[in-house]
Amino acid sequence: MYQIFEIDPVDGEDRLSVPDPDVTIATMCALLDTVHLVVQRTPRLDLLIWIDGAGWDRSREANHRASAVAREVFQAPAAAVCGPLLVTGGTMEHPAALDEQQAREAFDYLFGADVADRADGA
Repeated sequence: MYQIFEIDPVDGEDRLSVPDPDVTIATMCALLDTVHLVVQRTPRLDLLIWIDGAGWDRSREANHRASAVAREVFQAPAAAVCGPLLVTGGTMEHPAALDEQQAREAFDYLFGADVADRADGA
């Protein structure tokens, strides 16, 4: 089973299963419910972080957990995410879902205890 990680503003983090390791840009737009994708590569593990680039303009719900992950991973104190945040492998032109080992590594890297504590205001 291949996976894309999603951090939803309401539910925290979830795994979204994808039947094929190759994911299209159209799929990413549909998952984020946007045509304004913002994509950034993580400094470790060669992951891609995807968000709705128009989230603020569309008055989407603030995603505190995703914002904490973005601040920690990118060392950007002002990082703020509205709406879901998705995590894939691959490239910006050809995103790819993560296999089981990649998913475990990504989950530990992105959603470890330090990030969870920061999201809760600790």
